[in-house]
Amino acid sequence: MAKKDAAAKRHGQQGRVLRDADFECPKRISEDDFASLCEMYKIPSSVSADWRKRLDRLVNVFVGEMSNDKRKRGRGLDRVGLEKTLSCIKNAKAEMEKLGYSGQKALTSISPFVGPMLAARWLSESVRGGDQVLHGAGVGRSRRDERGIRSRTGAGSNFFGEDETLDARRELVGWRPAETLIAALKRIECGLVVALREIDVQPRAKGGRTPLEDRHMFIVNLCEIWNGFGKALSTGPNSDFVSFCESVFEAVGWPTGGVDSAIPGAIRDWKRRTARGFAKPTRKKRG
Repeated sequence: MAKKDAAAKRHGQQGRVLRDADFECPKRISEDDFASLCEMYKIPSSVSADWRKRLDRLVNVFVGEMSNDKRKRGRGLDRVGLEKTLSCIKNAKAEMEKLGYSGQKALTSISPFVGPMLAARWLSESVRGGDQVLHGAGVGRSRRDERGIRSRTGAGSNFFGEDETLDARRELVGWRPAETLIAALKRIECGLVVALREIDVQPRAKGGRTPLEDRHMFIVNLCEIWNGFGKALSTGPNSDFVSFCESVFEAVGWPTGGVDSAIPGAIRDWKRRTARGFAKPTRKKRG
């Protein structure tokens, strides 16, 4: 692996549009490639072991985090998942509305499970008869305090005491179980509709080129390694740092095209991060 080889390979890749998918988990730098790096960039034997350790640690961080990312779903599948969830909620609501006497009676058994999880105020506003049942628990209505002064809890305060209404909430859900569930499902449906709108307006939701974040962050970390051994960060066609980055990219199995043009932005990001304290290899995105 020589500097001119890396430059020739970079030239051959110019014009090709790179995407995140082109950057697989980096491989460990082989002993031969590391020896070539030490020779090309005049890394003395007294610090070569430390260089080896730092480069290996960087590769390991990216391998671990990129491997985890491979198991995560992308935006498209997430949207499909939300759509399916919304469809299931709508179907569940429709089935609830069809329940006859037997189903309604069986559904009363949900009251110990559902009653405690629903807010008293929401039940009062969403289920027929909820206001009367909850008022029967002695909360949420005008009363006199211990000094005999008539008072009513104001808007925005704890109008209904959740502890005091626990039994009443269970009673209400047992009295109108299907109606309660339908009302709750309607609210969930509204929330999912909003979630689908939100996923459609997220950055790059409508396509377009995405930043090569892994390439950027890998170079940022190489800035830290290079600078840590007293070497000057530089750009341009004759820059040792540019050549070093391209050589490392080639050694870990990553494309070298566009690395030279990505380095100035990475150096600026590295300087910002250094001002805040750059302590260890990281794949955390720019920001």
